[in-house]
Amino acid sequence: MLIAVISGIIGAFFVYAFQFILNFLQSFADPFSPKVILYAAAGALAASIISMAAVKSRGESIPSYIRGIRDNGGQFSIKNTVVTLFSSIATLGTWGNGGIVAPLGRVTAGFTSWLSSLVNPETGDNSFRRTAAIAGMAATVSSITGAPIASGIMAVEIIQKRDMRYSDLFPSILAASTSYIISTYLGIERIFNFETVKHIHFNIGYIPVFLLTAVAAAAAGHGFEKFYSVLKKIVYNKYTKKAVVLRFTAATVISVSIFWFINPYFLGTGSSFQKMLFVSSDISLWHLSVSLPVSLTAAILIILRAFSVNITVASGQNVGFFAPLTQIGMLIGTMFAALFGFFGRPEYVQVLQAAGMSAMLASTMNIPLASAVLVSELFGMRFGLIAAFASILAFQLNRHHTIYDMILEEPESKDSINS
Repeated sequence: MLIAVISGIIGAFFVYAFQFILNFLQSFADPFSPKVILYAAAGALAASIISMAAVKSRGESIPSYIRGIRDNGGQFSIKNTVVTLFSSIATLGTWGNGGIVAPLGRVTAGFTSWLSSLVNPETGDNSFRRTAAIAGMAATVSSITGAPIASGIMAVEIIQKRDMRYSDLFPSILAASTSYIISTYLGIERIFNFETVKHIHFNIGYIPVFLLTAVAAAAAGHGFEKFYSVLKKIVYNKYTKKAVVLRFTAATVISVSIFWFINPYFLGTGSSFQKMLFVSSDISLWHLSVSLPVSLTAAILIILRAFSVNITVASGQNVGFFAPLTQIGMLIGTMFAALFGFFGRPEYVQVLQAAGMSAMLASTMNIPLASAVLVSELFGMRFGLIAAFASILAFQLNRHHTIYDMILEEPESKDSINS
C-alpha cells in the first residue's frame, strides 16, 4: 500500500512536469503555420541523437514495460528510462505525432522501480520492484486519462494473457486512485474531457449499426497492426547511425506535413481534435476546399491517423499508440453515424463513438476489461453496457493479433544487439 501511494504521487508529478515542458516547447511553433514542419523536423533530429545513447529505448514503450515485468521481475534499465524521457519530449514537444501514455508510463514505471530498489533490490513476481513498476504505469495513465479504475486495470491487464493477480491489481488501482486525486488538485489537463448526453435513447432497431461499428473497429485494429508491420519493414533501416537520423526526420516531416495540410488539430497527441470531434463532430479537412461527405472525410482521417502514428513509431521514435487508437475508434463511430443518418444527433453519435473507442482499444491492445471500464468512466456509466459489449466482441474477433504481441515477437535489431 505504501509503494502504491508513493508511486501514485510520483506519477501525478511526472505527468504535471511532462505536460508543462511539452506546452512550453510547443508554444514556440504555431501548429497552423508551415514553420511547424521545420520545428518538428528539428525535434526529430534531436530525438534521433538522444536515442543513440540507448537504442533499446526506441519505438513504442509498452513492449519494454511488458518485458520488464514479465521477464525481469520489475527491473528496468535506468539508462533506457532517461533516454525514453528526453527522446519523447523532443518528439512530442515539437508537435510530432503520437501519444504520451506509453512513453511517460514507461518512464514512471522505470523510475518507481529504480526508487524501490534503493530499499529492496530484489526482483521477481512478488518483489517491491514489480509492484512499484506496475503502480507507476497505473498512476501515469490515470493522471493522463482521468479514469483511475480503468488505468489500474490496464497496467495489469496489458501484461497478462490469461489471468490477473490481486497482488498486482490492488496496488495498481490504489496508485491510480491516488494519482487521480493529486493530478486533479494540480489541475492536470486530461486528454479526455467530454461532456456527454444526459440520456441515451437507443432504439432496439439500431443494434445492427452498433454491432457493425464494433466489428468494423475489430477489423480496423487488425488492419492497423498489418499497416504497422509493413511500414516497419519499409522504414526501419537497422544498419547505420546515419540512417537513424534520416528515418526519424523523414517520418516526422511526412506525418506532420500531412496533418498540417489536412487538419492541424491532429498535430502532437491530437487531443484538441478528439475533444472537437466529441463535442461537435467537426472533422473538416482544413486546407482542402472540397466538400466531402462526413463518412468519407472520417474514412480519410482514419487512414491518415493510422499512417502518421505507425510511420512515426516504425521509425523508432518514442511515442505511443494509445491516444491515436482512441481517436481512430471515435472516428469509426462517427463514420457509421454519418452513413446511417445519425449525424447531428449526439445521443446516437456518442454511443457509436464510445463503441468504436472501446472496440478499437480491446482489439489492438489486449485490454478488453480496461477498455470497457475506461469508456464507462469517461463517457458515463450509461455507456457501460455498450462499451462492454463492443470491447468483448472486438477482442474475441482479434485476440490473436494484438499490436504488442506482434512487436514482442519481433527479433531485436542489429543495432540493439550490438549495444
